[in-house]
Amino acid sequence: MHAAIDAVVFLYIGVPAVLLLGRAYIGLWREALPEWILQLPAAAVPGLLLLLLHYSKGLILFIEPADSLFLRQERRWMRGLIIRAVIMGSLTAYVRLTLIILLLAPILVRGFSMEWGELLQMLAGLCAFQTAANLLDHLIRVNHARWKRWIWLSLSGTTVTAAFLAWYYLTDWQQGLAWLIPMGCLGLSAVLISLRLRLQGRLESELREELRGRTRLTALLLSQSVPPPKPERSRPWLFRGSRRLLRSSLPGDRAAELTVKSFFRGQELQTYAGFTLLGCLAVIIPPFPVNLIVYLGLVLLLSHGVNESRKFFFRSSLMGMLCGAREAEAASSARTMKLLLFPALMLMTCFFFFSITHAWWGILPGMAAGYAVSLAAGSMAPVLFSTGFRRMSKPRS
Repeated sequence: MHAAIDAVVFLYIGVPAVLLLGRAYIGLWREALPEWILQLPAAAVPGLLLLLLHYSKGLILFIEPADSLFLRQERRWMRGLIIRAVIMGSLTAYVRLTLIILLLAPILVRGFSMEWGELLQMLAGLCAFQTAANLLDHLIRVNHARWKRWIWLSLSGTTVTAAFLAWYYLTDWQQGLAWLIPMGCLGLSAVLISLRLRLQGRLESELREELRGRTRLTALLLSQSVPPPKPERSRPWLFRGSRRLLRSSLPGDRAAELTVKSFFRGQELQTYAGFTLLGCLAVIIPPFPVNLIVYLGLVLLLSHGVNESRKFFFRSSLMGMLCGAREAEAASSARTMKLLLFPALMLMTCFFFFSITHAWWGILPGMAAGYAVSLAAGSMAPVLFSTGFRRMSKPRS
């Protein structure tokens, strides 16, 4: 049944998509190139090639943890696995790079006036750099851990990038000298392979890297269907201590303080920060009549979202067990909304006034206006977006 459904989906979606992409690819060869391709800078080619080079790393040895005892005793098998992994990884990278270069060939030939011989030299150089980068990356991951690993990986990435840019810009493509550095990379790859084969006592590191690679592949396959697990943090980023935010000890103020700390300590902080950043960009890009409407809409959206988070906190099972939770929610609603809205509205209002005045002194009235807007929105939001105070506990008979 699933195979039939997949075949039908491929028949109705995949085949037309392949035909459309093929028609677009042929059009890049025969028709006039789009204007945006002709306006691409010359640095776009090495930048794209560097992305292909850095995001195609990785060696998979296909080692199982149950085979560790056998591999410790039979060193020849481990050497064979390493050699096969290097060959398989290199061939896979070569095929991937060849397909990408073929897809980009009309842009490189017609847009950047490159010859087919230059494309062949570029592909050979990419393959040579890819092999050396894969081996160097694997050798570093096996030998080092934690912060030393990231330092060495950064140094190797910088070295590979500098060597690739020097090869791309300093090579005379017309005289065929572009083959020198790729041959040097192949020689370096042979040295790295010999160094890896001489290393002993790295089987546990190999197993850890194998599990990391498989975990990344599994996460990539399941990213669209299963949400990633939330990382566990021992301590929150904000409000790590137990210091008080408000001087008053009234139940409403204490409930407001507890709600604010819970909001900024939880997962809502990322959404809040992202909304604030996008809101600042949304009010500074459009002209004055439009950004005012956008600003008012953002204030309403933020007030509604924060108010829903506040009500969700008081409807939790823990708050439902406390006595006087309903009265505390009613007494703390306005104060809680003011505290939660203040940081975001302050930043968005400052950006709004800066976009109007086009000067840095516009931030000063923006701060005063942001404070006033946060007070007004915090007072009106519980009334505008209120659906009644409810508790999760059962009513008493």
